[in-house]
Amino acid sequence: WQDFNRSVPDWLWQVQSDNSGRLVIDVADADYLSSRFKVERVPTSAVFPVDDDVRHPCFYLRDGFRIWQRTPSQIVGFAPRRVVAGGGCYRLPSVWRNIYYPIINTMWVTKGAFLHRDYLKVYFSQDYAHLRNLVDGNLTGEDMFMSFIV
Repeated sequence: WQDFNRSVPDWLWQVQSDNSGRLVIDVADADYLSSRFKVERVPTSAVFPVDDDVRHPCFYLRDGFRIWQRTPSQIVGFAPRRVVAGGGCYRLPSVWRNIYYPIINTMWVTKGAFLHRDYLKVYFSQDYAHLRNLVDGNLTGEDMFMSFIV
């Protein structure tokens, strides 16, 4: 939980309680972008990091998890961003306008994605400290960084 302006709702704590440790709500202790991947308690091999401003239909979660189970070394994600050439540089078009529009050249699918918990450790390894500092200092790029790790 990274919304430092709001507490975790009581109903969500209840969902965690009702799921006997299968659902973990991890409350971030610092407000930096990489903290979305800093999860202390991961009871399963699958992790589903998701942007807090995006909702995915339940059937995406069900089907995405089934696909991930067949390929656990890969990211299986939703709401990809697309890079298009324009004006001498690359720009990221609004993902909100076409969030589920099928496109070919997609990258950085961590707006909602299943990935193996081991990648969280890699993301925070000392070898990548300089990249995490860039992400956190510029408040962007954590999705690209995680995608390149995987």
